[in-house]
Amino acid sequence: MKEKDGNVYQLRFLKKYNDILLTGIRIEKEIMHNLLNVILSVLIIFSSLFLTKSAFADSSAYEIELFCQDINVLIQRVHVVSANIANANTTRTLEGGPYKRQIINICEKGHCKVTESSAAPILKYEPSHPDADKNGYVAYPNIDVHREMSDLVKIQRAYELVVKHAPIKSIDLLVGTKLEHCFEDYTYFKDGYDFKKYLGR
Repeated sequence: MKEKDGNVYQLRFLKKYNDILLTGIRIEKEIMHNLLNVILSVLIIFSSLFLTKSAFADSSAYEIELFCQDINVLIQRVHVVSANIANANTTRTLEGGPYKRQIINICEKGHCKVTESSAAPILKYEPSHPDADKNGYVAYPNIDVHREMSDLVKIQRAYELVVKHAPIKSIDLLVGTKLEHCFEDYTYFKDGYDFKKYLGR
């Protein structure tokens, strides 16, 4: 298999992942990849439920910077986990061999360092598989999907907490220059929140 590149929202999110974690439902890689893209979109939409007039009007530049850093980290974590889940059964990559689990070792000032796992692949006896070796074994990525899904739930909870205490108002995403430095410094934040550019303002 080749490698491939508010409250209602909250309850639906948690129910979806609790169902998967508890029942161990196997979802095809393409469906899971699409599901995670939808989840990422829901996270962004979910944030608008909190970015209300209750946000701090006199937020300091430091508070805004921390907010941008936190969101950038969380969205990057979603991308890494979703890539792991989407490629949990990828036995062949452009580099050769099975997909290697991506790991975020450390995050600092809004940016995370991503490395590949050194764990040995999982061998399964499938002699009819096109990627089977001469002994009939296929090397699969050493990825625990349940662990990855648990990480997603943790990300979602952290996201709720960060956005609930966001030091900006929703209008700041549409007008003004309060977030321009964040868009310059944090790629994931820009991709998810630069609505002015998206709307052509």
